[in-house]
Amino acid sequence: MKKRVFTLVELLIVIGIIIILSGVLLPVLVGAGKKADQTKAKAEITTLVNAIKHFESTYGVLPIPDGAGEVLTPAEYTQLILILQAENTADDAAATALTAANTNKNSRKVKFLDIVGNRRGVYVDPWDRFYNVLLDHDYNGEITTIPNGVAATSLRYSIVVWSMGPDGRVNANNTAPELKRNRDNVYSFNTIWDPATNCHNIDR
Repeated sequence: MKKRVFTLVELLIVIGIIIILSGVLLPVLVGAGKKADQTKAKAEITTLVNAIKHFESTYGVLPIPDGAGEVLTPAEYTQLILILQAENTADDAAATALTAANTNKNSRKVKFLDIVGNRRGVYVDPWDRFYNVLLDHDYNGEITTIPNGVAATSLRYSIVVWSMGPDGRVNANNTAPELKRNRDNVYSFNTIWDPATNCHNIDR
């Protein structure tokens, strides 16, 4: 009995089918990975917001680094994480410009943010960037600094945390040609993307 073998044509057809299937499935797999990272970012944002709220319920004030305003700078963000981690902030090289008074903000040394895999003073999103933090520093019940990509005039929150998403970029003035640059941003509050205005609307 003669043994059946693949001809060159059949082999090329099989290779072609594999290439076509790969082309169809690859975007799906990439999209799934991107969605998973955004879901992880949302969970980490919730963890950070809860840590800040727990600090506030413990001490009666928000863990605002000395001299910080509504928008935290990178050095102030590092100070915030150190305070929540109950770490000494006075000797932190990344925030030497800030006062040593931050050391005493978490005087009871309560670990509000104790996450496996994060180093001292470091809490980054899935794309290795700092989260953006806005705090109601004057305790008036709202935040007036609006994150890029959000259609609002003020935010009725005491804490807002957000990530610039996979691309790490923003479109500050919502102009062409990169109107959808803010679409992958992840916020601590629920939003709905509006393709008509290329902005996130707050989902009440």
